[in-house]
Amino acid sequence: MQLKRSFAILFATLAVLGMAAGCSSGGNASPSGESSASGLVTVRVGTQPYYDYQFFTVAHDLGIDRQFGLNIVTISEPGQTAYPQLAAGSIDIAASCESCVLPALDNFSQLRDFLITELFRGFVLIGRAKNGVPEYKTYNDFLKADSGNQAMAASDFVATLKGRTFAINDAADGSLLGALLANAGLTPSDVKVISFPDEAKAALAFIAGSGDYYFGSLPQEVRMITSPDLKDQFVEAGPASLFPLNYANFAATASWLSSHQDVATRLVAVWFRVTQYLDQKPGLVLGIIAKELESQTGGLLTNSQTQIALTKFMYFAPFTSAYAAYYNHGSPTWEGIALKELYQQAAEQGQIPAKTNYWTYEVGSTYFGLLMKRPDLIKKIEAPIP
Repeated sequence: MQLKRSFAILFATLAVLGMAAGCSSGGNASPSGESSASGLVTVRVGTQPYYDYQFFTVAHDLGIDRQFGLNIVTISEPGQTAYPQLAAGSIDIAASCESCVLPALDNFSQLRDFLITELFRGFVLIGRAKNGVPEYKTYNDFLKADSGNQAMAASDFVATLKGRTFAINDAADGSLLGALLANAGLTPSDVKVISFPDEAKAALAFIAGSGDYYFGSLPQEVRMITSPDLKDQFVEAGPASLFPLNYANFAATASWLSSHQDVATRLVAVWFRVTQYLDQKPGLVLGIIAKELESQTGGLLTNSQTQIALTKFMYFAPFTSAYAAYYNHGSPTWEGIALKELYQQAAEQGQIPAKTNYWTYEVGSTYFGLLMKRPDLIKKIEAPIP
C-alpha cells in the first residue's frame, strides 16, 4: 500500500509540474510536433541505464532517426522507471518492461507498452563465491546430479533457496521472484527480501555484502561475473530459464498513441533498422552503447562486455523474425505466455486485481501490425547499410 501511495503522490506532483511548465501548449508548438526548421518530428524519449533501451541513442548518433523523419531526443531518467515523467508530459515515450508496469497500473491507467525492444534473457540469479567457489550449490550442480533433467534440476535447486535473502527491487521484480520460487512450490514468504528503490541500488548493496542472491540489472550482472575488480566473487547460480519469458518495452500514454499513430509506427521502424546494424555491422553499435552505459552507470563497460550482454542475455529480433519471436501465438516465445504467468503471479501477491486484462496495456502487436502495412518504412528498414 505504501508503494501505491508513493506512486500516487509522485504522479500527481509531476502532473502539476508538467502543466506549470507549459504542457498546455499543444498542436505544432508541442516539443513532439513538426519542426518548422527541418520538417522532422521531435520525440522526447525517456531512457534507462540498461542495454535494452539504447537503440534510440544509436539511431540519433548515426542519423537513422532522420531517415525516418524523426528527431529523437533521449533523456536518461533517474530511478527504476520514467512513468511519472510520462504522465506529466515531460517526455513522449518511456523505457518500460512488462513487470515494471504492474505497480503503476492503479495510478496510471493510460500506460501502454507499444514497442517490444527484445526478448530479455538477462534475469539470471547471481550468487556469491569465495575464490571462485560458489557459497551454495548452483543449478548446474543439480543439473549434473539429475542427469541433465532440467525440470528436476530447477525444482531441486530452487528448493535450496528457502530461507535465503534476496537483494532486489521488490516493486518491479517481486512477481518475477514469485515465479522463480514457484519452480519448487515456494512463495516469497519462504525467503527474505531486502528491497531497494531500483535495481542498480540493489546491485550495489549486493556487491557490498547485502543478501545471498541478486537479479535485476543486466549491466550490473555482467559486471559481477566479468569485471576484473570483482573476479571470483560472484557466480551465475541459476539461468534465465528459471524465470518467465521477459520482454523490454517502450511505453507511451494511450492518448499520445491515439494522436501520434504514425510517429509511433516510425519509432518501431527505427528500432528494427538499428537491429539491422547490430546484426550486420555491430562495431558501429557496440561502441555507442558501451559509452552510453558507462556514462550512465559510472562503471567500465567495454565493447566485449556489451557484446556479451547483447548476444548471450538478450535477443533483438530482426524485423523479418519479429513476428515469429514475439507475436505468433504458436511460438514458445509468444508474448502472451509471459504475460499470463506474470500477471497471475502479480494477482496472487495482491499487486493487481485478479483477471486484469494485460492486453489493455500491452499493445506492441498492434503497432507491429501497423508497420507491416507500411512498405515505405519496411524498405528503409531493409535497405543496405552503407
